[in-house]
Amino acid sequence: MLFLTGISLFFLGLLLAQQYLRQAGSQLINRAVDVVSKNVILQIFSGFLLALVLQSSSAATVVIISLAGAGLLAFSEAYPMLFGAAVGSTVVVQIISLRLFDAAPLMLLAGILGWVLVRRDFVRYASMLLIVLGLVFTGMELMESGVKSSLNAADFINSVLYHIPGLWGFFAAGFAVTAIFQASAFVIGVVMILTLKGQMQILPAMAIVLGANAGTAVTGVLAVPMLYGEGRRIAVFNVVLKCIPAMLFCVLLPHIPVLALPGKNAARIIANFHFFYNLIVLILMVPFKTVVTTLADKVWSVKPSLREEFRLEHLKPDLTKTPSIALRQARKEIARLASLVIEMANLIPYAFSGDRGAIEEIRKRDDVVDYVEKNIRMLLTHMIKENLSSGDAKIQMAIVLTANHLENIADVMARNLVYLAEKKMRKALDFSQEGKEELHRLHRNLLHLLKLLRTAVEKNDRRLVEELQQEINGFKNDVASCHIQHLQRLQEGLKESIVTSSVHIDILGNYERIADYILDCVYMLHDMLPESKK
Repeated sequence: MLFLTGISLFFLGLLLAQQYLRQAGSQLINRAVDVVSKNVILQIFSGFLLALVLQSSSAATVVIISLAGAGLLAFSEAYPMLFGAAVGSTVVVQIISLRLFDAAPLMLLAGILGWVLVRRDFVRYASMLLIVLGLVFTGMELMESGVKSSLNAADFINSVLYHIPGLWGFFAAGFAVTAIFQASAFVIGVVMILTLKGQMQILPAMAIVLGANAGTAVTGVLAVPMLYGEGRRIAVFNVVLKCIPAMLFCVLLPHIPVLALPGKNAARIIANFHFFYNLIVLILMVPFKTVVTTLADKVWSVKPSLREEFRLEHLKPDLTKTPSIALRQARKEIARLASLVIEMANLIPYAFSGDRGAIEEIRKRDDVVDYVEKNIRMLLTHMIKENLSSGDAKIQMAIVLTANHLENIADVMARNLVYLAEKKMRKALDFSQEGKEELHRLHRNLLHLLKLLRTAVEKNDRRLVEELQQEINGFKNDVASCHIQHLQRLQEGLKESIVTSSVHIDILGNYERIADYILDCVYMLHDMLPESKK
């Protein structure tokens, strides 16, 4: 009974660490996303800190895979983070190996008093950490006492271990138990107690540790049905990347001299083996990041199909619980919207030249823009229920309105300009040479504005926003000049200008309308700028 009670307290401590510290680590996760693109050392360190805060490589793996599925991480960035997280998780085992049983009551008392009496976040986080450690060490002491005092428990454990076939059987056991409980530290902690009490030899214990290391990858696979794209690919490849080194080390276990040390050093041996194994795997695997990424691209491509274009690539529903990340991802969706609008604009000249395929493609892209805009609006307005700061609330509204303005631009192209292109085809009209040159020039300048808008969204730079505003004013002046030149051609009696006058003037009007929507986007971009840049 003592053994089972100890297991319960031990597992409860680790579970509380995962659940509570995950909330406390949201700022760390946000910072990790900001730095991972810089270099591989920062990627490894971010994964290390993530596992350290979450107190579990399984939990850290799920976070990394979820961030990749949300478009925050690429495969090449997540790859080193996964190995860094594996090393970070060994810190928990190192602490457990210290066996600070006598300090457990003091940890619990100090943690509970700090939690109840002090409201400052830092003190509450520290208090929860003390409570967790107190539960873990109390649980371990009860497990040790239970194994020591209960002959039945010892006989049962020996009976179970006796029926496990060889090192590979212990490897499979560690893998299976970790997959079930989703906590490798729990499995390794129990193994430490059993080894210390002579219920298990060191070699089988090490095989279980290796199986537990591989079993942490199963947690990510369980999330595969809820993932797609990069997240799903990383979840599956992570199983391979965790299992292959663990299985190779399992083959080498009988040839590692340090495992022959006396049993009284078992806890330290297990903890150190766990740490050095993950460190060696990191050192051996990370240099092959480019090779593995290239292989992953060849084996499993994540290029979106036409059907996948209709879903959000960066902003996911679960991210709305973290407004700062959700807003950053929403900006990426805005840049994607701008790209879709640019694709539509590129097809406009082909539509006016009589290409019906271009017209259908414009309409299809308009459907994608409508869908993406609608989902951005729905997800971001849902965040009103969350605790948004005044600054985030302002950015939220600016992003929603920018998406709406881009959708309006797409509508102008898909409805008004396409209607005029079809009218031109239906009546077999042709612009004058001067009119063609003016429209081509305006179209090039309009494309330039849209591309500058996309860059301004991506860079979030005040200089670009102001430059875009000046360019819009110049474009509108050019449209006004084209109106005057067209009227002059009408006065001169130029036949082509007279026949195409209504279509020509309507095109100019729609170009000016698009420019107005881009200008509305500029006003919203000012609200998205960080306070320090305004």
